[in-house]
Amino acid sequence: IELGKTFSTLLITGPNTGGKTVSMKTLGILALMSQSGCFLPAESGSEIPVYQNIYADIGDEQSIEQSLSTFSAHTRNIVRIIDRATSGDLVLLDEVGAGTDPDEGAALARSIIEHFLMNRIATVATTHYADLKTYAYTQQGVENASVEFDLKTLRPTYRLLIGIPGASNAFSISRQLGLSEEIVARAEEYVSEDHAQFETVVHDLERAKTIYEEKNQILYKKETDVGRAEARLRAERAAFEQSKQELLHKAREEANNIVREARRSAEETIQSLKEQFDDHGIKERQKAIQAARSRLNEAYVHNIPPKIPAEGRPVRPGEIQSGDTVYIRTLAQEGTVISVQGKELSVQVGGLRTMVKMDACTFVGHQ
Repeated sequence: IELGKTFSTLLITGPNTGGKTVSMKTLGILALMSQSGCFLPAESGSEIPVYQNIYADIGDEQSIEQSLSTFSAHTRNIVRIIDRATSGDLVLLDEVGAGTDPDEGAALARSIIEHFLMNRIATVATTHYADLKTYAYTQQGVENASVEFDLKTLRPTYRLLIGIPGASNAFSISRQLGLSEEIVARAEEYVSEDHAQFETVVHDLERAKTIYEEKNQILYKKETDVGRAEARLRAERAAFEQSKQELLHKAREEANNIVREARRSAEETIQSLKEQFDDHGIKERQKAIQAARSRLNEAYVHNIPPKIPAEGRPVRPGEIQSGDTVYIRTLAQEGTVISVQGKELSVQVGGLRTMVKMDACTFVGHQ
């Protein structure tokens, strides 16, 4: 139910037993529940204002004892409401203008509704009058609404369609209830052509609205499914990146352990050789030993987090040459290009030389 944003008056139309009064009562009850601190059976994000007063003229108050007809009872209630209602109140009118001559009743109902509209009083009214349906189309601040009705089961669907007037469906309901086809057909002939065309347009609008809402529900479900899939993919990608970094860290640790063990073994061998040989040619041997140590130091991969360079552009054939620096995504390390071999690069990373594909690298800088 919508009321109070782009329009302050809502005219609900549709067949008898279709749910017009139920819809209006629901709004009134929810407003009272909200102002009593009760939870509402509404979707998350729903909004409802606080009304200063809520007035209602609902039901048949005719009385033999007080010599009141249906029309008189309704009119007496409406008079009291008009005397008291002000801006910020909510007024609920059931079958406004009913119980008298249809033309005069429709005119009176329109005048009453206009009074509340001009005084900025939120109003919901139910009616069968076609003149009021047309009035809602032309008057700013007034909106049509209809209750959806299943003609096969003769039961309301309890769906309120904002923006579309409802058909009374008197002929269809009469047929379903067993009224003679001859009588119904003759009645249809008595209806003016304009009124018949209006009812046909209303039926077409109701069907179009139903089809639109069904398609909208399908699109909403698909959109929700896509959103969930995107969230799942983002989570999987984050988990993959974390696993990748953990594997790289573990690989570096294992490589460092191997190098440390080789270094320790080499140191032991060097020490043993020192002890076995005399001082003859000691300077030459020391140079060889120092060179071996330097090579071991270069092969050692320091246990530091991988360097994440600034976002670089992809490496393209013909634009890279020996001595350039590139970032290798698969190793999470920078390296120096030794040579270019087709779509692959020979790269020096620390003390290691490896072959990588160009599309696995981003350009960092020239020599």
